[in-house]
This record gives sequence, structure tokens and C-alpha cells, in this order.
Amino acid sequence: MKKVIKLSSILFAVLFIIPVPVAVNAADTKSLVIVDSYFDSRVASPNVSCIVVATKAPCTDVVQKFPKSLSDNVNHGNAMVEVAKKQNVSLNIIALRSSPSPQSDVNPATFIAALQWVDVNSASVSAVSLSRFFNHPSKPCMPSASAPYTVDAADKEIKRLISVLKSKGIPVFVSTGNAPKKKVDYPACLTDTNSVTSPGNIFDSNTDFSVDLQQTNGSNFISNVFGLVPLTTSSATSAVAAQWVILNTIPSGLVKIYS
Repeated sequence: MKKVIKLSSILFAVLFIIPVPVAVNAADTKSLVIVDSYFDSRVASPNVSCIVVATKAPCTDVVQKFPKSLSDNVNHGNAMVEVAKKQNVSLNIIALRSSPSPQSDVNPATFIAALQWVDVNSASVSAVSLSRFFNHPSKPCMPSASAPYTVDAADKEIKRLISVLKSKGIPVFVSTGNAPKKKVDYPACLTDTNSVTSPGNIFDSNTDFSVDLQQTNGSNFISNVFGLVPLTTSSATSAVAAQWVILNTIPSGLVKIYS
């Protein structure tokens, strides 16, 4: 069972970490890897590179018409990069795209491929952030089916890779999900992940899979591309992972996502 940091234990020790003035420490060449379904030219900057896992090639295509929904596959990853960059504009980010197609979402097989890429390139990676989930419809804390892996094989390989990265000092931050009174999403429920939620998401008290970090306050921010980016467990995860890279430690108290 994962260690629980209860909300009541951190509400009275709020730490507003102002992102821009904080220098990125440790090895400045190391990057935060953000895994998501899709990224395009909107993430472009001197500190951000985008790679398609399946082809190992840079992202070159551009979506000309953007759906309005922030949760849409085309927008979600780009927004997570923006959230991370809000923590420090100098943060190095690798946007790891799980599929060549903007219509595809992250699934266990593509997540495994992303983790394998991180393992191979671990010398240049500081942390991993995933703000997606793939729950099995009936088995708690198990992934959905994803060819060529069976459910059990996918679960075993995801656990192995996360453990390998942990042994290399690379934490994997994962969002818990935005469904209060429900169980923590997969893979945030796994012991070796750092699961992140946002205030107000109180999960089923009967679950064996608890939340590690509740580290963002109730602040949204305005994006030049997307307009209002709401505080969800997705944005919370990207913010906390970025703060870990900046500080080289888990930040204490609540981390504010600044506008």
C-alpha cells in the first residue's frame, strides 16, 4: 500500500514556489520527459524537443485546426508542456509522443515503449510525467488490454520499467484521475509511481491504492494557446514533476501553478 500524505497534514504549511526566479539545478542538460498522446509545433522552444516514440524521429506535423476541449488528444500534451514551462522557462523538456497519429491516445503498449525509450536514454532524463490513465474495466490497479501485450504482461513490464527507472533515480509522476470517490487510476496506483492529485479529489476510502502527493492549490492559469487551463490532476502532475526537476527533491507544501 502506498504511503498517504493526508490533505490535513499539508494545508497549514502552504509553500508558494515562484517558478521563474528559481534556477534549474543539478545537471542542466537533463530533461523532464512528458509522455502524452500528441504534441505539435505549439511546444516548440529552445528548451523543448519533441520525439515520436514509434519512429524515434522529431515531431514535424502541425495540426491546423485545434479542437476546443483541453482534454482532446491533440491539445492535452501541448497543455502539459505549457504547465511545466510555467514552473521555469529554462526547464529542459522532452515531449515524448506515444503515437504518430493525433487521433490515438496513450495505452499500455505505447506507455511501455515510452518507458523503454526513457530507460535507453536515461542519462539525459531527470524525471517522467504522465497525465493519462488506462484502467482495466473490472480489475483494480490493472491496465486495460493492449496488443501485443496481455493485461498481465503489460502490468508486469510497466512495473519492471518503472522500478528500473526508480533505481536510476528517475521518478515517474502520474495523475490519479479526476473522479472523486473513485479508485486511483492506473498506473498512478502502482507502488513505485509518484501519484499526484489536486485538492478536492477525495478518493474511495476503501481502496488499497493511495495518493502520494497532493501538491497544487486551487489556481488555474491563462494560456496564450488554450485560454483557461484548469487545475486538474493532469496539470498538477506536470507541475509537480517540473518542480522536482527544478529543486531535485519533492517540494514540500503546496505548489502553485502560476499564471
